[in-house]
Amino acid sequence: MGMRMHKITRTSFSHYALTLGFAIYGTSLFSASAEVAKSPKAVGQSMTEHEITKAGDLRDGKDSVKADEQSDSPSDLALGQKIRQSIIKDKSMSREARNLKIVTRDGAVLLKGSVKTLGEKQKIESEAATIAGKDRVTSQIEIDGP
Repeated sequence: MGMRMHKITRTSFSHYALTLGFAIYGTSLFSASAEVAKSPKAVGQSMTEHEITKAGDLRDGKDSVKADEQSDSPSDLALGQKIRQSIIKDKSMSREARNLKIVTRDGAVLLKGSVKTLGEKQKIESEAATIAGKDRVTSQIEIDGP
């Protein structure tokens, strides 16, 4: 049982090279177009102004919390303060957890920052959900510890 060898002619080699070239070039053009279309800069938005809905989806709309936009309404300020106090009163929380960013707008809560452990992350998310409502909390908490 031997291996069959195919004779490649100059014409067939050129055909395969041309086909491969179009496949690679076309793919790179498509990828570049897709990246430009996904980029917020392509539509004149700032990269830091992603909106996060109450359910955690990225989208435009009234029912959303901007990552760096805290509401001035008394009810939103009180909601954020209540969540912050629940984190601070837990003496087992790390300094990072105590300094977590809490943004509230129209009753929706965004938790942003880093904590030391998965346990801290889960505890904070659970406490925020208890205070604000499970479907009203979006977590962007990252774990920095081991």
